[in-house]
Order: sequence, then structure tokens, then C-alpha cells
Amino acid sequence: MLTFFDKFIGICGIKIKRIHRVFSGGRKIIFFSFLLFFFFTFSSVSSKARIKYSLLREAAFFYLKKGDADKAVPFFRKMAELQPYNESALYNYALVLLYRKEVPDRTYRSGLKEAVLLLKKCVNMQIAYQEKVDLGLRYHYLGMVLLGGWIDR
Repeated sequence: MLTFFDKFIGICGIKIKRIHRVFSGGRKIIFFSFLLFFFFTFSSVSSKARIKYSLLREAAFFYLKKGDADKAVPFFRKMAELQPYNESALYNYALVLLYRKEVPDRTYRSGLKEAVLLLKKCVNMQIAYQEKVDLGLRYHYLGMVLLGGWIDR
């Protein structure tokens, strides 16, 4: 008769006979406890991060839809910090920095310089992708800032 442990290991695709030889007696309990600990530890961390990211995203786009890009900036900044490998988060953060309205000139110019760095990073990330679908948009906004004379190089 198969125990719960044997069924679980069978579902995971590991041959049960091999497990019986390696994990006999108390080793089964230790191994199973380790699997549960590993599963719940890392699944809860990633799900919390996903939930936090999605809440930030909802708040950021809520303010953008209202037309208030200035209030959306901190949310996009935090999204870019949470997922620096997410090209879409970096791109959206760069666009929000470009389209802010009610900020002092010095703050706006420093935001533009940060947007240039982000857009250059996005261009490099898009070049590394197999499908370069949005590469033209990244170059468009980068050229708009650099060639349009918005900031001093």
C-alpha cells in the first residue's frame, strides 16, 4: 500500500523504488519536511512580491488614467526597483518621468537624465530580445529627449 509520501513523490515524477532505497524509515519524514519547507518558503516569497508589484502597478496606472503623472512617479519608481530586469517597468517609469507637469525645472531635468539612462537600458534590453517589437518606440523617446534639446548632454 502506498503512503501519502509515496504518492507525493510519484506525482513529482521520481521513481518510488529508488526513493525507498535511499529514504527508508525516518529519512522519509525529514525529506518530506524539507520539501514542504522549501515549497512554502519560496512560493510565499514570490507570491508576496507579485502581489506587491501588481498593487503598485494598479495604483500607478490609476493615477495615469486620472491624468496625474506626478503622483504616479513614486509607484513606477518602486516597480522599477522591485523588478530591475522588467523592461516594461523601466520603460513605463521613463515615460512617466518624461511627461511630468508640475515639478520644478531642476527636478524635471534630473528626471529627464534618469529617463535617458532608463531608455538606453530599455534599448539594450530590446536589442537582446529575439523579437524587437517595441525597439522603435524606445528609440523614438530616446531621440525625442536627446535630439529635441530637452536636456544638456
